[in-house]
Amino acid sequence: MADKTSTDTVKKVLFTALDALDDYLSDIVIVGGWVPQIYAWKEQSPEIPVHSNDVDAAVAARLPLRGEQGIAAAMKEAGFDVETSDSGFALAAFGKKQKPVTRFFYRKGKFAVPVEFITPLFGSGEESSVQIQGGLVVPALRYTDILLAHTETITLEGETLAGKRARFKFKVPTLPAFVLAKGLVFVRRPSVDKKGKDLAYIYETLKNPQWRKRIIAGIPGTAAKHPAGWYRTFKRNLEDAFATEGSTGPTWTALQYPSRNASEMRKDVLQVFRAFLVELG
Repeated sequence: MADKTSTDTVKKVLFTALDALDDYLSDIVIVGGWVPQIYAWKEQSPEIPVHSNDVDAAVAARLPLRGEQGIAAAMKEAGFDVETSDSGFALAAFGKKQKPVTRFFYRKGKFAVPVEFITPLFGSGEESSVQIQGGLVVPALRYTDILLAHTETITLEGETLAGKRARFKFKVPTLPAFVLAKGLVFVRRPSVDKKGKDLAYIYETLKNPQWRKRIIAGIPGTAAKHPAGWYRTFKRNLEDAFATEGSTGPTWTALQYPSRNASEMRKDVLQVFRAFLVELG
């Protein structure tokens, strides 16, 4: 889990990337585990536990050059290390064969923050990597299109790593889209830790009463814009994972909160998810 120091640094990394990619902000959607925290910053709500330092962004499969330079060049100019390696982060995260992808890093000593891009996979093909722009090869992953299709524009005042203060306007998935995608993706993860992170982010959003209302009201309509089987799969995934306190869902989620009593966490997590499933009908 990210501590307070790393949270402050990652926030500056996020704003630095947004500042560097100003020409592309209409194309980019910030996704991943920082989404609930971004909503909390916007609404000045209490801090949300974040279980990873990674900053993830979704983009379309083909991205035209905007302004004078591409994404890779803009990130490098902003001070990020640009790497292309065989350690395809998202492909590895889903247990697939690893292929070269482009990754960006902010590093200070032993502390590193990756900024990583993903794009949708359409059709029945295997998850792979796609060149979406010169110098930018990213993983193509199932269900990413949900995150790109349903967005909310956020405006936050922030500070870059260089100390520049500004108001940043960018897109994140709507909360219903975020939860729908996480509920579809977690079963595809190869490790208990990654499954638990996905479920913990759903749990955090459902613990906020106002967010929960928005999710329950919005998720059927969001799902209706995608293949019908996806919503059935989403509900079945959660029903199977949260059947009882001893099911995998409460256990995996509780592992993301090592400072809390495991038994109490499992009970609370089960209660939250079961109530959510009942409300979904």
